[in-house]
Amino acid sequence: MSRLFPLVFIVSLLLILESCNRNPNPEGIIPSYHISYDVNYRDYMAGDIPTKLLPKTLDAYYTRHHVRTEIKGFMNQFSLVLIADLKQRRVYTLLSFFGTDVYYRGEPGELPAGISDPGDLNMRYTGDTIRIGGLLSERIRVSSDKGEYDIYATEDFNSRKPNLCTPFRQVQYPLTHFDVKLSYLDMELICNEFTSENIEANLFIIPDSYKAVNRENMETIINNLFTND
Repeated sequence: MSRLFPLVFIVSLLLILESCNRNPNPEGIIPSYHISYDVNYRDYMAGDIPTKLLPKTLDAYYTRHHVRTEIKGFMNQFSLVLIADLKQRRVYTLLSFFGTDVYYRGEPGELPAGISDPGDLNMRYTGDTIRIGGLLSERIRVSSDKGEYDIYATEDFNSRKPNLCTPFRQVQYPLTHFDVKLSYLDMELICNEFTSENIEANLFIIPDSYKAVNRENMETIINNLFTND
């Protein structure tokens, strides 16, 4: 056997493993549930940036194997995308800003980079329901060391592990109204519109232009977006 064969085999194997590390490689068109959330900022400023300049909409796409959330702004010069791999229970954080593209591959069960950990949460399903964005939503009372507050979730459509991109992973149904803190951004998300639509499966693939960084670097980059440092 040629000595070249083992070398070619090893190189090919390494390339396959790197592809798997970036993300599973779905192909074609797949069905999804799409929620468009209105974004309300709790504070007038996010670091050094007035929140009135920040995006007012966040989109989430729920599929059989993945969940994708994305927020875009600054004339499409900025985007933050979270891709949850439901099988591996890990979230990929993709950040693009003014020509710089980076991503972080989260560990299984880890919160996305930049998302504040609210600590231990106790959930009480109240049975109280209202319609939010057309979806019948149940009020869930959340208790933590920081106090008590309400979130809402819906059973109007099914999604496996729908909340891996949020601090409320233990909630089994998609959220329709909740708060989340990303770096300096304290955001209230409210479902404005719900649709079923077919999307391209490559939305869950990390583009080749993105460079891998560790969690510390990703969070530093996110934080620096909102300061003059």
